[in-house]
Amino acid sequence: MRRHRRTMILTAAAIALARAPLGEADLIVLDDFEDGAASGAGNTTGLEWFSGAGNVSLSVIDDSAGLGGGLALSGVVGGVSLNVVAAEFAEATLMEDGEFISVTLDFRYDDSISPVAATTGFIPSFGFFNTNGTSGQVADDAGYSANFPSLGGGIISFGKEGFSSASGILAGEEARARFGVSATEPALVAGENYTFGFKITKAPFGVILLLDVDGQRVLTASDTQSPLGLTFDQFALRNRFTDFVIDNVRIETGVDDLRPFLGDFNLDDAVDELDYFILRDHFGPGTTPFTGDMNFDGRTDLRDFDLFMGFLEAAGHSPASLPAIPEP
Repeated sequence: MRRHRRTMILTAAAIALARAPLGEADLIVLDDFEDGAASGAGNTTGLEWFSGAGNVSLSVIDDSAGLGGGLALSGVVGGVSLNVVAAEFAEATLMEDGEFISVTLDFRYDDSISPVAATTGFIPSFGFFNTNGTSGQVADDAGYSANFPSLGGGIISFGKEGFSSASGILAGEEARARFGVSATEPALVAGENYTFGFKITKAPFGVILLLDVDGQRVLTASDTQSPLGLTFDQFALRNRFTDFVIDNVRIETGVDDLRPFLGDFNLDDAVDELDYFILRDHFGPGTTPFTGDMNFDGRTDLRDFDLFMGFLEAAGHSPASLPAIPEP
């Protein structure tokens, strides 16, 4: 497999639940387009892709020197802004804490036909949605998305849309609540290959959203006030004004162990003094979520201490009786 990757140095908006240990994952679908078809009778494996407004020309192309070393899905949008493409899969519902749904995909875009101004939206936006029983269209579908900046650079963000988004999913700021915003970042570069990872995990307080680019975590956020259900049956992507190629679309479900991120480092189903001692005794670099690194920055420090104290007090324990932490 041949890839040309650009290393991205991005500053994520870190939160407490920055990265959960990966659990067992079940493959829902893998679409590498090697059957030579995006939809229809020849599409014997993978997903059934369609253009939401009928304005994207979809075809499978030979991208041997590009994303996946073989065939890939090409989307020609002809300069059209609202160019959502989507595919539906077997319904997945996140019912228990720790259950997740995730997607990884390879991506490249081309702005040579319709160059994009610095202010024209996201390149790209993609995510998981619930079709609400209306298969084959992209209006009034609720879900979460990851959004990259336009060519001029800007912010990376997560989006949340409800069933009332009449103009269609990924349609613009009027239909999308934006949260988990990063600091200003450079835009993705036209013609270069990227691998994205997007994950939604159910937690006791709502959901956790994670976004990776080329294996590097670039954004993490939580949604604690979501009115959405957690049933998803559609993946959708919009690449405003610009043609694109995608490959190796892999959708999985599974279960993460969230206990270390709720302060239960020893996994005994209680947040108490024993967990405090684990955190205290591992102050410094080179730690893991099981030794107090609650924000997954590679060390246990005062930021982790402050996060842990919130969970400890919520469990009914008083910090006043605990021994002091080491001096920084």
